[in-house]
Amino acid sequence: MTVITIVRGEVPAAQQRTFEEGFSHIKDRTIPDGLITTRLLHDEDNPTHYLVESSWDDRASFEQFRHQTNPLPAFALFHQAGSQATLNIFDIADELIPTLV
Repeated sequence: MTVITIVRGEVPAAQQRTFEEGFSHIKDRTIPDGLITTRLLHDEDNPTHYLVESSWDDRASFEQFRHQTNPLPAFALFHQAGSQATLNIFDIADELIPTLV
Protein backbone atom coordinates (compact mmCIF):
# COMPACT_ATOMS: atom_id res chain seq x y z
CA MET A 1 0.00 0.00 0.00
CA THR A 2 1.31 3.44 -0.95
CA VAL A 3 2.63 5.60 1.89
CA ILE A 4 3.27 9.34 1.93
CA THR A 5 6.18 10.83 3.85
CA ILE A 6 6.28 14.49 4.85
CA VAL A 7 9.47 16.15 6.05
CA ARG A 8 8.72 19.66 7.26
CA GLY A 9 10.64 22.59 8.63
CA GLU A 10 11.07 26.34 8.74
CA VAL A 11 13.64 27.92 6.42
CA PRO A 12 14.82 31.48 7.17
CA ALA A 13 14.19 33.92 4.33
CA ALA A 14 17.93 34.43 3.82
CA GLN A 15 18.36 30.68 3.17
CA GLN A 16 15.33 30.01 0.96
CA ARG A 17 17.01 30.38 -2.43
CA THR A 18 19.87 28.08 -1.42
CA PHE A 19 17.36 25.64 0.09
CA GLU A 20 15.28 25.50 -3.10
CA GLU A 21 18.42 25.08 -5.23
CA GLY A 22 19.50 22.27 -2.90
CA PHE A 23 16.29 20.42 -3.67
CA SER A 24 17.36 20.35 -7.32
CA HIS A 25 20.47 18.44 -6.24
CA ILE A 26 18.28 15.87 -4.49
CA LYS A 27 16.52 15.34 -7.82
CA ASP A 28 19.91 14.58 -9.43
CA ARG A 29 20.53 11.60 -7.12
CA THR A 30 19.82 8.01 -8.03
CA ILE A 31 16.12 7.32 -7.60
CA PRO A 32 15.62 4.81 -4.78
CA ASP A 33 13.56 1.68 -5.38
CA GLY A 34 9.92 2.25 -4.56
CA LEU A 35 9.94 6.07 -4.80
CA ILE A 36 6.99 7.28 -6.87
CA THR A 37 7.39 11.05 -6.58
CA THR A 38 8.93 13.77 -4.40
CA ARG A 39 7.76 17.37 -4.27
CA LEU A 40 9.06 20.49 -2.56
CA LEU A 41 6.09 22.47 -1.23
CA HIS A 42 6.27 26.10 -0.08
CA ASP A 43 3.51 27.52 2.12
CA GLU A 44 2.01 30.67 0.57
CA ASP A 45 0.60 31.88 3.91
CA ASN A 46 3.72 31.13 5.96
CA PRO A 47 6.69 31.81 3.67
CA THR A 48 9.28 30.18 5.94
CA HIS A 49 7.38 26.85 6.02
CA TYR A 50 8.43 24.10 3.60
CA LEU A 51 7.46 20.46 3.11
CA VAL A 52 9.16 17.68 1.17
CA GLU A 53 6.35 15.30 0.27
CA SER A 54 7.18 11.87 -1.12
CA SER A 55 5.05 8.96 -2.28
CA TRP A 56 6.40 5.42 -1.90
CA ASP A 57 5.16 2.11 -3.28
CA ASP A 58 4.93 0.79 0.27
CA ARG A 59 6.29 1.25 3.78
CA ALA A 60 8.97 -1.39 3.23
CA SER A 61 10.44 0.59 0.31
CA PHE A 62 10.66 3.73 2.41
CA GLU A 63 12.12 1.89 5.40
CA GLN A 64 14.77 0.27 3.22
CA PHE A 65 15.78 3.69 1.87
CA ARG A 66 15.65 5.19 5.37
CA HIS A 67 18.03 2.56 6.75
CA GLN A 68 20.44 2.81 3.80
CA THR A 69 20.56 6.62 3.77
CA ASN A 70 21.52 8.54 6.88
CA PRO A 71 20.56 11.28 7.12
CA LEU A 72 17.61 11.32 4.75
CA PRO A 73 18.32 13.81 1.94
CA ALA A 74 15.39 16.00 2.99
CA PHE A 75 16.72 16.17 6.56
CA ALA A 76 20.17 17.10 5.26
CA LEU A 77 18.61 19.82 3.11
CA PHE A 78 16.80 21.39 6.06
CA HIS A 79 19.90 21.05 8.26
CA GLN A 80 22.06 22.87 5.68
CA ALA A 81 19.52 25.72 5.83
CA GLY A 82 19.92 25.88 9.61
CA SER A 83 16.56 24.27 10.28
CA GLN A 84 15.28 21.36 12.32
CA ALA A 85 13.01 19.02 10.38
CA THR A 86 10.34 16.53 11.40
CA LEU A 87 9.11 13.42 9.61
CA ASN A 88 5.54 12.12 9.39
CA ILE A 89 4.56 8.91 7.62
CA PHE A 90 0.99 8.53 6.36
CA ASP A 91 -0.99 5.60 5.02
CA ILE A 92 -3.57 6.59 2.43
CA ALA A 93 -6.90 5.97 4.14
CA ASP A 94 -8.93 6.87 1.04
CA GLU A 95 -8.51 8.90 -2.12
CA LEU A 96 -10.45 10.47 -4.96
CA ILE A 97 -9.02 10.12 -8.42
CA PRO A 98 -11.07 12.16 -10.92
CA THR A 99 -11.73 10.38 -14.20
CA LEU A 100 -11.64 12.06 -17.56
CA VAL A 101 -14.92 11.94 -19.44
